[in-house]
Amino acid sequence: MSTGVPASIIIHNTAQCNVSHAETRLIACACGIMLTEVAAVWNFGTNYNVRAAVDTQPEDWAASANFFIVRSTEVVVDAMSVYPPNTLVRGIIYSDPILKNGGAVLRSGQEPKPTVSAAVFRAIVNVVTNPSGNSWWHDTANNDLVLMRVCDPVAGTKPLSVVVDVEIPPEADPAGTNSSSAASQSSTSPPVIEEVSDKELPALVNEENKVEVEVTGAPVVEKRVEKISVELCNFILPAWAIPDAPSGTRFDYSGVLTEPFQIGTGSWCVKMTKGLNDGPAHVFHRLVPGWQRRIPQ
Repeated sequence: MSTGVPASIIIHNTAQCNVSHAETRLIACACGIMLTEVAAVWNFGTNYNVRAAVDTQPEDWAASANFFIVRSTEVVVDAMSVYPPNTLVRGIIYSDPILKNGGAVLRSGQEPKPTVSAAVFRAIVNVVTNPSGNSWWHDTANNDLVLMRVCDPVAGTKPLSVVVDVEIPPEADPAGTNSSSAASQSSTSPPVIEEVSDKELPALVNEENKVEVEVTGAPVVEKRVEKISVELCNFILPAWAIPDAPSGTRFDYSGVLTEPFQIGTGSWCVKMTKGLNDGPAHVFHRLVPGWQRRIPQ
């Protein structure tokens, strides 16, 4: 399966956004990790390079890049995300509706609630799996066409939790006693997010969560690594769109659905009855709240 979508994805939080640069970095890193799973399941054969815009240069913003904008709100549309057609900006995620309705930026806590991070991941996955926005599945049992959006049918189910290792620079914690979340650091000196293999660490691990790195001609620098959990949206598997899939088949990544074309708790999809001229319409699970139903057609 080839999506035709370039591998470069950039997440940009606007100046007035209530999501910080550090939080955007965490979201970008978590999305990059889980997109490898999505690519494997849906047979993309593509390695997605997901970055926060603050870590890019204008020369990276070519027409081949896919921008996803995170902003607080928008005057006309009060919705979590929209998909502008035929533009460099492939998705806009509004954080205010999420945060003002009990949601969170990165993780929801004990009770599952909407998060900005899950909304960003949902927007990205829906676009990379259906770049044209006009690919449909055929639900032969009900004679419906169902818009190919891989996250929407399970958007309200239990989120995925992705752990990101965050290196806290010494200048952010001069006494070596920082105990607060790295995501709350000032955007002027955000934590460095990186995935490093053991072979790349010229270091001696002397105790849990601490690494000493020796630099020739310089004193020993102590680095602290904090593990941050970022919640992302669950997504369906290819069997979900097979009407006669056998019983016991796994239909979504988290394993909460039990049959093809099922809409998970608090989730939705876009359907169109084949042969009729009514056009596409959102079909919502009964537990989707009103503020989440205001999604542009």
